[in-house]
Amino acid sequence: MLSEDDPDFGHYWPAFRWQSDHVERSRSLDEPPSGPLVVIEAERIVYTEHWLRREGFAPRQF
Repeated sequence: MLSEDDPDFGHYWPAFRWQSDHVERSRSLDEPPSGPLVVIEAERIVYTEHWLRREGFAPRQF
């Protein structure tokens, strides 16, 4: 768990996609949320992008 004062906070912050949540809730994009971040190290990441199928790739990439 990282607070905003933690030196690693700036490293992980770009991975947090808060903009779409703010748009759905009609909140201003000029005011990002504040508070702690919870960092969970992944054992496996699955990227799903259905547009990859148009280019001949499987939509899920591991």
